Amino acid sequence: MELFRGLTDEQRERVLADCGAFERKVAARAYLMRRGEVPEGIMLVLEGRAHAFTETPTSQALMRDIGPGEAFGDALAVLGRVGPVDIRAVTPMRVLYLPVEPLLASTLPEAHVVVRRLMEALAERVLELTQRSHILSHHRLRDKVMALLHAHETTPGKWFTLPYDRERMAQVLCCDRSALSRLLGDMQKQGEIEVRGRAFCL
Repeated sequence: MELFRGLTDEQRERVLADCGAFERKVAARAYLMRRGEVPEGIMLVLEGRAHAFTETPTSQALMRDIGPGEAFGDALAVLGRVGPVDIRAVTPMRVLYLPVEPLLASTLPEAHVVVRRLMEALAERVLELTQRSHILSHHRLRDKVMALLHAHETTPGKWFTLPYDRERMAQVLCCDRSALSRLLGDMQKQGEIEVRGRAFCL
């Protein structure tokens, strides 16, 4: 778990005990947090997956896919602010809750390491959001697709794999799945991209 990277099991358990961390089991499709709520603490996924999304009566946009070892709700917990998205379990989950105030007030050297990792994670999140904003800033769906693919391309001209399927890709791009599939087919016919399932080559 990235938040505890560099700590031994004993050090990690000492931090968790000092901060009053607790574990909770969550059923599939149950909400871990609703829009407008303040999280109880930093939430760390021990098992299972969740989606953070925004929803209207006619559409749903995936904001983040959250899996084992990842933390979420951290920025809101630090600021004590309500969340702008819903977070729902995709599968049965085990989630560790780490209260922020005791963590920031802790005098344990190990806790200072966790706080540093937290700062690094928040900085990474800012970069991810900047990248997503860049992708969605394009007006045409074709341009959004190319921006998304270029963001995941590691070596020009080499195959790479997206971390999500077509449905999630459509949610990330805030578009209809069928429209996305048609566009990818057209782009492949025109020689702009090559597609094999989740794998792409530009």
